[in-house]
Amino acid sequence: METFFVSKVSITIFVPDMENKIIERALDLFLNLGFKNVTMDEIAKETGISKKTIYQFFENKNTLILACLNSMTLEINKNISFVKEKNYNAVVEQMEVKKLIMRQLKSEKTSPHYQLQKYYPKIYANVRSRHKEIMSTCVADNLAKGIKEGLYRKEINIDIVTKIHFICAIEIKNEDHFPPEKYSVLEIMNTYTENFLRSMVTTKGLEILEQQLKQQ
Repeated sequence: METFFVSKVSITIFVPDMENKIIERALDLFLNLGFKNVTMDEIAKETGISKKTIYQFFENKNTLILACLNSMTLEINKNISFVKEKNYNAVVEQMEVKKLIMRQLKSEKTSPHYQLQKYYPKIYANVRSRHKEIMSTCVADNLAKGIKEGLYRKEINIDIVTKIHFICAIEIKNEDHFPPEKYSVLEIMNTYTENFLRSMVTTKGLEILEQQLKQQ
């Protein structure tokens, strides 16, 4: 009985670690090489885990892709919550969230995003819906906070501005609009965030924004 108990505990600890290892390495491969390009054989090779074992955790490649993207979404949500807990004013909070997005964009290539949309439309729609929910809540909360603090103009339509912000965030990665050989992600994000905030801030908010821009 004791031997069985020890074995059971070992498996309980081991299984999540192995599953997380597969997700972490597979996500890195997907973002850098493309969701369609990466095979289960390559994932097995890179993780050092047999393909048979991987299939014990994930029924197929689609299941693994969804698990990877869910993991990434949870991480983004956790990081945004961490920024909110810092209790910055609305302008600084928005700049800090921009830094999070920058780190995320730097870890991705545009091609995998395109491949996900083209070859895995159901997964893309699922993930986009979750991202929209997270981003919309984040932006709407920030706008309400900024208006209350007197840093954003009180006549701002929170619903409309939130929707505009989401659309712009999606289109930032559209190579038809911003070919990578001409525009860097850093330039696009800095330009967009600055103009987005300048369109909303009061005189008081502008002073804080100018200070933040000097620190970039």
